[in-house]
Amino acid sequence: MEIALGQGITVSSHQIVVDGTTTPLTHIWLDGDSTLGSSAKVLYTEAPLTANTTYRVTIDGTTSAGSVHFEWAFTTGAASTGTGRRG
Repeated sequence: MEIALGQGITVSSHQIVVDGTTTPLTHIWLDGDSTLGSSAKVLYTEAPLTANTTYRVTIDGTTSAGSVHFEWAFTTGAASTGTGRRG
């Protein structure tokens, strides 16, 4: 999942959980670089997400105007049937 938070934000904490729980999923956080661009922020889980499951993401940080808090939920779709061919 890629999120566009904009320039000038210093992120102090980030997490993704199964909605209704408090245990953070192991994830990777990328905070801008020469490949992504200096304002890019990317969060993705190390393990695949479970089908038909709601997840909640929270990100806290600061800007020159003060503290910011972002929070949203999303639900994954049905599992793939695996009938596609590769190659």
